[in-house]
Amino acid sequence: MLKKFLDDETDIQIVIRSSQLEELADMLWERMQDKNRERDDAERARTVTKAKACELLGKNATTLWRWEKEGYLTPVKVGARSMYRLGDVQDIISGSR
Repeated sequence: MLKKFLDDETDIQIVIRSSQLEELADMLWERMQDKNRERDDAERARTVTKAKACELLGKNATTLWRWEKEGYLTPVKVGARSMYRLGDVQDIISGSR
């Protein structure tokens, strides 16, 4: 319904209490935070190639191979290719892993 008013460029006037405005602001903030979390989760789940992981980490393929054997950085197998979750790579870069 509100979309119709906005699409028609109709002038509207809304009267709400300050408590209702605060409630609306909180709801909008939570929705924005949820969308940001979803976007961040999707970005962290994205995979990068071994070459890109090496570039981001400043390491060579031998180091990634060793980390795989140690269980430190587990690749995602896509056919015969080893891909790495961007979130795992970012955790190593940030030192949280």
